[in-house]
Amino acid sequence: APDAGELQHEAEVREVLESETHVDMDKLLSLCQHGLPAVLRGEAWMYLLGVSPPEKSEEMSLGKRMGQEFAELERALLPQSSELTRCVKGEVKRRRARAPQEASRDAKTRQRLERLLRCYMHGHGDEFRPG
Repeated sequence: APDAGELQHEAEVREVLESETHVDMDKLLSLCQHGLPAVLRGEAWMYLLGVSPPEKSEEMSLGKRMGQEFAELERALLPQSSELTRCVKGEVKRRRARAPQEASRDAKTRQRLERLLRCYMHGHGDEFRPG
């Protein structure tokens, strides 16, 4: 169980990360010198590596833009992806057969996975090896 000092440190890191307007990078860096709580590590590293901008308004804009870019890529791929789609659906079906506990996933989840894999394979299809 975490001690009082660890809980206080986690609360301080959480406060920096959950700021409404911006993430105080100097404070985050200072807090990181004492380690990052596991539950916040991924989010903190997004800021530390520059993946997420410290300004929250920019972060929201970036997320929206990335979503739009994904949708555009998906639309561009749909007409030319019949073979790719067949391949992806076959792989998803084969993997689901190997993992019966996942076979109960709903159709929407399966469709999301297929969409994601189609987009990935469009750029990395030459690396794909069935099986």
